[in-house]
Amino acid sequence: MNIGLVLLLNALTIVGVGLFARAWMRGLRFGERLEARQKADRERREARRARLELEQTNS
Repeated sequence: MNIGLVLLLNALTIVGVGLFARAWMRGLRFGERLEARQKADRERREARRARLELEQTNS
């Protein structure tokens, strides 16, 4: 096999693995941000529900 072709395939493999790892990490960060946003939304809903229940019992 031609040495130039082997070097080219190795370089493409290294670049491909790097791009895959970068995309994987971006996906993980996106997932973490999504989970944090969902948790904050859930906590806001629970606080609102508790506040409304408190207002109804005080009325």
